[in-house]
Amino acid sequence: MTQVNPFNDKTSQAAKDEFDGVKKTVAGLTYAGLACFGVEYITLFLGVTIFFRPLMVTNIVAHFVGLILTILFYVDNWNLDSYIAFFTVFEACPMVLELLTLFFISKFSFVKY
Repeated sequence: MTQVNPFNDKTSQAAKDEFDGVKKTVAGLTYAGLACFGVEYITLFLGVTIFFRPLMVTNIVAHFVGLILTILFYVDNWNLDSYIAFFTVFEACPMVLELLTLFFISKFSFVKY
């Protein structure tokens, strides 16, 4: 991602179009990340992962590392592909683990409350 001022008249149209595309991608991934957190909080408050300490620790560590890397993404102006990888590894994967745990608990009922 490059430093582009879309409000400057001297900025080329191609740079403005690239800026708009990157901005939409980052915004979409951010909203998807918030949705992932919403699903995770719902499963957390349902009591699904509270009783599975390894899964809970995995989620905490994944979100902490994802937070640090996302801060570095913004501060150091990394490439957009790294943000997509961060989303996949640190937001989507923990949500999938939560949903799989919810599925196995509800389907196979191996945890008795």
